[in-house]
Amino acid sequence: MSELIFNIVLSTVLFPVSLFCGAWMLKEAMSLTGMTLREYWELKRRQEQEELELTEPPVFTDPEDIELSKKTIRMKGSQREFLFFLKGYSSDPKRSLRLAKAYAECSFIGFAALLLSQYTAISRNPDKLKFALIGNILLIILNIGLLIAGKIYRNRHPLDERISEKLRSKRAEEKENGKRERVRNIIVYIIVGLLFFGGMIYVNLSMAGVFSQQNHQVQQVTLPVTPKVQINREKVHEELTERGFETANIPTTYWREDEEKLMYVCAGVKGDIKFEYYEYIDGETTDLVYNSIIYSVSSDMEPSEREQYETRLPDGNKIFTALIYGVYQFCIYRDNTVVYAYSESGLDEINSILYKLGYLQAE
Repeated sequence: MSELIFNIVLSTVLFPVSLFCGAWMLKEAMSLTGMTLREYWELKRRQEQEELELTEPPVFTDPEDIELSKKTIRMKGSQREFLFFLKGYSSDPKRSLRLAKAYAECSFIGFAALLLSQYTAISRNPDKLKFALIGNILLIILNIGLLIAGKIYRNRHPLDERISEKLRSKRAEEKENGKRERVRNIIVYIIVGLLFFGGMIYVNLSMAGVFSQQNHQVQQVTLPVTPKVQINREKVHEELTERGFETANIPTTYWREDEEKLMYVCAGVKGDIKFEYYEYIDGETTDLVYNSIIYSVSSDMEPSEREQYETRLPDGNKIFTALIYGVYQFCIYRDNTVVYAYSESGLDEINSILYKLGYLQAE
């Protein structure tokens, strides 16, 4: 369970980490314009106001603008505006556009992290945790590669000294004038980020059944020893009747399991207890019937966790017993028979029946 939670949380956290590790591309593209981010937003607001005052929409006449418009026709308006801004204000438009395109492509690393988190949450593949761990390691390596690539790029393509000095001066001034606003924005971003990604982690953990599995508790039983006592439908029916169980016309839940080999069934109900007995032609597939039943009653559990609720019998058979959502679930198979039972009040009477029939024997 801890490995499942770890991989889901790690994959989700790698989404913003991936965006951050590639953010140097946008920063480099923006720096080539000689403007700070705040200047860009102020310019954008002015341009939006000017567009509102126009009676007709602007028409592109420059061949490069027309070409860029065609390439970005399917993008959101804000994305297109940013690319046209880079083209119009960058000292090296082609370089800025290449960096913006590279960032867009690298952002798929972040979305791959989200997909991996959801895969880990909902997949029923028994090897999914291994795949998730491998995927997370690859994503971490890719993010480290992005950071290294950024350092190498800046060393090989240093920003023009005049532009660099201009930006340093602007950023220092903005930092000095907007201290209070900057602190407020940081606090807001942190709160929003924690709520957003905390919500995503909670949703994925819920889909994985982590919180529902916290309601599962083991109902311990004495390690049983299976005596070689012949068990049949008549003995089961007699025992249930003597204990006051209603046995007439009581349906069984899993009669469809290996139905071709099913010979006899017997079921009884008393209060909140239900006891179901299945007898097959042979014992070749009773373990499969047992596995199918416990998978059905504990479908939210991982295979490794389900094993914690099983007790292996000396002759190779197994017992499954667990408290799931307030109901005690029980299943055992031996030779050519399978017993499934459940109760809200405990397993004492169910165990007593099994001792009397010969399924269990106290040590």
